Amino acid sequence: MKRSTTRSTAGRSAATVLALAVALAGFAACGDDDDGDGPGATTTSAAAVTTTVAETTTTVVATTSARVYLVRGEQLGVGVRTVAVGDDEHAQVLLALFGAAGSDEGELGLTTAIPAGTELRSVDVIDRAATVDLTAEFASGGGSLSMLLRVAQVVYTVTQFGDVDSVTIWIDGEPVDGLGGEGVSVDDIGRSDFTDQLPMILLEEPGPGATVTSPIRLTGASNTFEATINYTLEAADGTVLAEGMEMASSGTGTWGTFDFEIDYDAPAVAGTTGTLSVYDISEMDGVTHDGEVTIPVIFG
Repeated sequence: MKRSTTRSTAGRSAATVLALAVALAGFAACGDDDDGDGPGATTTSAAAVTTTVAETTTTVVATTSARVYLVRGEQLGVGVRTVAVGDDEHAQVLLALFGAAGSDEGELGLTTAIPAGTELRSVDVIDRAATVDLTAEFASGGGSLSMLLRVAQVVYTVTQFGDVDSVTIWIDGEPVDGLGGEGVSVDDIGRSDFTDQLPMILLEEPGPGATVTSPIRLTGASNTFEATINYTLEAADGTVLAEGMEMASSGTGTWGTFDFEIDYDAPAVAGTTGTLSVYDISEMDGVTHDGEVTIPVIFG
């Protein structure tokens, strides 16, 4: 009996030791984290972060090309600028006239007589008459020629659409008797008041850098010998694509207008450049090109 009691006690002691070892192992496992910081280390859960990205809206403004009247030497010339497409085309084209110069205008000898800082306050068209209200900068600086040219620029630019015959210019919301020391008239004026500021041939269409296809429409005003308008269209390599002569409505001391089309054989590759020239052949020698205007064009 004593031997049997001794075996039972030994068995219970072994079981107790085994259970204690398992418990200690489990306790050690629970106390350690993945970084091996030892007993007492804690586990921290990262907080969830929500990022909100604001949506942006891009407004695409439709644009088109518009004609603006600039200055070449002491006469008017025609340039092309980009304007926003809108209901008020008169305001849009005047804003373009007062805006930054085009990158190619200097190469074409085009400048402006309108003082920097001039702003458009409003333009109203009633019964084919436009009232253009400008800021005081428009009336500042320059002599009589500069005043005549800047007023002519406004008049020709705002009357290009065919729905305006006359223009009256106000300054800072008020009518004025005239501009400059000589009092250049700005009341109920039209294109015919500025023929002295026109070159022999004023080519209005196409404008410089226009993309053209055959036939090309040419329009403008002129005062040439016997009302003739000569033209030459050349490719970039000098190849003559078209040349000839057309008639304006009048000439030889009387201002007229011209509107005609010319056909040509297009270059092989669309997008190539060329030049269009209009001129009067001198009555003195029959060779010299008087009043010549040359503009770049792009073949479509």
